[in-house]
Amino acid sequence: MTQQKTTNPRRPRAWSEGEIQALARTPSARHDCPTVPGLFMRVSPQLKAVWAYRFKHNKGEHPGTLGDVLTDRQLHGLSFETAAAAFADYEDSVKNPRTRTTLEEAFQDYLKNHRNKRTDGALAPRTRQTYERLYTYNLTPYAGVILQDAAPRLWRDVLQTVRDRSPHQGRQTAVLLHSIHSHLVKLKELPENPIKPLMASFDGKDLKTERKGHVPMPGLPKFMKAIKGMRGAYQDAPLLLTLTGWRMGAVLRMRWDELDLDNGAYRVPTQTGVPGCDKGEGWKGYVGTIALSATVVELLRARREKLKAAGKLTAWVFPARHGEKEHAVDISAGIEGAGTAAGVELSPHDMRRTWSTAAYLAGVNALTISRLTGHKHTSTNVAPENAWTQVGAGYIVQQLRAERADSELVASLLMELGGLRPVSEEVRKLLARNGLDLPEGVVED
Repeated sequence: MTQQKTTNPRRPRAWSEGEIQALARTPSARHDCPTVPGLFMRVSPQLKAVWAYRFKHNKGEHPGTLGDVLTDRQLHGLSFETAAAAFADYEDSVKNPRTRTTLEEAFQDYLKNHRNKRTDGALAPRTRQTYERLYTYNLTPYAGVILQDAAPRLWRDVLQTVRDRSPHQGRQTAVLLHSIHSHLVKLKELPENPIKPLMASFDGKDLKTERKGHVPMPGLPKFMKAIKGMRGAYQDAPLLLTLTGWRMGAVLRMRWDELDLDNGAYRVPTQTGVPGCDKGEGWKGYVGTIALSATVVELLRARREKLKAAGKLTAWVFPARHGEKEHAVDISAGIEGAGTAAGVELSPHDMRRTWSTAAYLAGVNALTISRLTGHKHTSTNVAPENAWTQVGAGYIVQQLRAERADSELVASLLMELGGLRPVSEEVRKLLARNGLDLPEGVVED
């Protein structure tokens, strides 16, 4: 009895040269291989043929191409055998990964080789420093974990522990873990990213998306009281962040030579050389002059005198106490602590929304709010065709005075509703017009 010869599924029968040429000359078509499930030939409208694949593993889709793109002149070299073998090897590596990578190895490789999608550049120095700090504080105990063997529930428990200690660091650590695992997926050392489902399901919140919160008016007195009760070198920073609506980095990177306290202005320079800014320009692309309220000017004058008396006056408004940076880099813990006192979960960026909410209540127009908080589209160096969106190119004196008045209006409103100043009759009328009551804890006349 003649034994029937079986076909090796990893080396299936090749399409003939004539079949390949016929298939590749059909524009806008997909031709599935009958003997290798998941492998197919895709032909573009320009008659460019490419070997592609799509298969499922662990409830995830794995689409891609084999990189063998050929034009009409190269059809004779389009090898079915080569494509089928390459696909079989790749599918096997996905379903049966053999690489053993520890978290420490993956983290160091990520820092060294990760490329920014938009600029194709390496991680910015400030981002790298943040990731290294997060890893040291939160992930070092798990440095030896083999990522190919780690169960998703391990990382869920890790993130829950970090989040219980600090919600802000919990979100940042989740993003870092997600990025490390995505890096390994790109290197084909992992079939899928186990952190991805956690980003949407961890404690019922999307950890990758920044929350959009602010200090509610009833919580302002407790929030301001917590800020005023802070101790340490940076105790003025959270209050300044609240009274300006600026980004945390903008507050902590202020230099005295950029401030004109006599005229109530902060001149954001064209070139700062600060990592993390778009092309090194100002505040993420914003450059120009920002009006300072009288309240903020008073706070800055008092801080300069305090630093001078202590012999700690440097070029920076908030000089660093330790580390490589010359200026302070983070006040997240202070904002989170004050938020806890007010009964709300906060991050430093929530202060921008708090200030903008107060400005809206005070009747400040939206474009002025954008300018006073340093949005890029109101920069004084925008292109001529976009000049209609900026507030006064050249920055005339009258406009500076008007914006100082608006800024002071918002700062005074926050100080009064926060219980740091007696409530004025103007604020009482403003709240009455908007159908709002004074929060408990304010200072009555």
